[in-house]
Amino acid sequence: MKLCFLADGRSPHTQNWIRYFLKKGHEVHLISSYPCSTEDMPVKSLHIVSLDFSAKIRASLFDKGGSSLTTHGSPFFSRLRGSRLWSVIARMRDYTVPAAINKKKWYVRSLVKQIQPDLVHAMRVTYEGVLAAFALENSTFPLILSVWGIDFTWQTQFSDKSRRMVERALGRADALHPDCYRDLRLAQELGFGSAKPALVVPGNGGVHTDIFHPGLRNKEFCTQWSIPEDAPVVINPRGVKPYIRTDIFFQAIPLVLSKKPQTIFLGAMMQGNAFAENWMARLGIGSATRLLPYVPHQEMAAFFHTADVTISPSDHDGTPNTLLESMACQSFPVAGNIESVREWIDDGVNGLLCDQSRPESVASAILHALDDTALRHSAGKRNWQLINDRAEYQKVMKRVEHFYDEAISQAQNRKIHK
Repeated sequence: MKLCFLADGRSPHTQNWIRYFLKKGHEVHLISSYPCSTEDMPVKSLHIVSLDFSAKIRASLFDKGGSSLTTHGSPFFSRLRGSRLWSVIARMRDYTVPAAINKKKWYVRSLVKQIQPDLVHAMRVTYEGVLAAFALENSTFPLILSVWGIDFTWQTQFSDKSRRMVERALGRADALHPDCYRDLRLAQELGFGSAKPALVVPGNGGVHTDIFHPGLRNKEFCTQWSIPEDAPVVINPRGVKPYIRTDIFFQAIPLVLSKKPQTIFLGAMMQGNAFAENWMARLGIGSATRLLPYVPHQEMAAFFHTADVTISPSDHDGTPNTLLESMACQSFPVAGNIESVREWIDDGVNGLLCDQSRPESVASAILHALDDTALRHSAGKRNWQLINDRAEYQKVMKRVEHFYDEAISQAQNRKIHK
């Protein structure tokens, strides 16, 4: 197949998909919405079509080429990300991106005509998906759109204009890849035809079980982060995001410590973040909390092996990839009680669901998990099997490959019957 991806080329999720098809010998072209490097990802062609003016701000502040994710680990970046200025920049993006889409669609249209792919896959419906759909209107190139995480439950709520653009994109799409069944239902409510092909699989292509698998705590790792060998450990791998209740996570910590004072809490991607540091200082929980820096994706396995419990306190989500990866490592999941997460967690069986808006509920679930060793043990076995059955990377991507074939075949049949 000759494939054209329209996506954020920096994203590990995008790279997961592209690397699979490169290894399978398919021809891959990438139109990236952010400046990126493909040195270790030999695509046939790379084109940059920037949609986000804030990317230019970040590139000028941190990285002349804006070509990598290394800036996410810088203290200044973390402080900016937790500030009001960052919120203003992010919100302005939601109003400027539609204008950029209308401007850039002509360039994308010319690129696709030049590439002549068998299929175009846009990997985030609210940005790249809308751009691809608008660029390919009145064309016959098969188009697959991905729906990730908060695309429908968060992004489309900002304005009627954003929602109408997504509806128009879904009407043009030939096939859909949502990462949860809830989003398939919402897509159909927004105008995606129920007879069109759809495939529900994790947004990052699945879990690399050669990296994320059951394992023991590493003593050197615990020494590095001053974690006592026998201390209960809870990790929040979600970072600071507007749809994650990081505030509730911090407020739950003193409630847990009042019952289990030896517990250590890890906050991923929070080192140097002003929002996280302010909550730590306000609650006086510095001795029990470790704010972690940005680390390469594969290194998160060591954190999950160390954590007895993984907490995902989100208000809006699809299928959180970090949640699946922690489950593969047999870290017990505690998550907000939202529809998409219930597709993976059976409350009281392979995890616990809580009210993510109440610190008491979050703390109670964490304490329950730490107290019930038998539940954690049985859930660990169930979750390792669940991930292997439903989310293992090679199995998932094999299904995606067949899905691409189906989308191409259906589009060709439509051409014939026209």
